[in-house]
Amino acid sequence: MPKKEVNRSVQVAAMQIKKYLDGHPYTHLSTAALARQYHISRNALQDFFKEKYKQPLGAYKLKLRLGEAKRLLRMGKSVKEISIILRYSSPSSFSNAFKNYYNISAKEWINKIESRKTRKMKNNARTTDQ
Repeated sequence: MPKKEVNRSVQVAAMQIKKYLDGHPYTHLSTAALARQYHISRNALQDFFKEKYKQPLGAYKLKLRLGEAKRLLRMGKSVKEISIILRYSSPSSFSNAFKNYYNISAKEWINKIESRKTRKMKNNARTTDQ
């Protein structure tokens, strides 16, 4: 079956939506709300986004949101603060999303990062002492 031709307005809107999401990983707008804002159908947006960017729009939004979570964890923000910033309904909801996506809890992940920093600092100190 041949691919349907995608309306140019859907293409433009999807690219603008991706650009918007890239700059606003905290957004809580649903796919339907984004589609309405750009005057296109939700299904057309989802279909084109998946074809163009090789992943569903919802998965892309989650990837951005949790990538931002990692950045905030590195900055020393707590799980509670991040859950508020990223508009999760609760810290446990954020923790579950993080663990389901990365297969490690946010607290375990930050401990891993901290231990790497400590090891690196120790190695650097040994190198300069020699």
